[in-house]
Amino acid sequence: ALIQNLTPKEFDLLYELVRARPKVVTRKALVDLLGDDAASNALEVHMKNLRGKLGAAGKRVATVRGVGYRLDI
Repeated sequence: ALIQNLTPKEFDLLYELVRARPKVVTRKALVDLLGDDAASNALEVHMKNLRGKLGAAGKRVATVRGVGYRLDI
């Protein structure tokens, strides 16, 4: 049911984080994946929405300041 509620971009982000775990996925790699403008805050907006949809599990999406994101599971 959760996956049905994700937008395609949110799903792609989650997939990339799961695939890479426990490594950090760089911000650049995620922006490239989304195809969004790196100068915008689109990645942050997508990550905020993804965390919200994951509920309590969203806290496991860690921000690695200055680098990117990591899934802590």
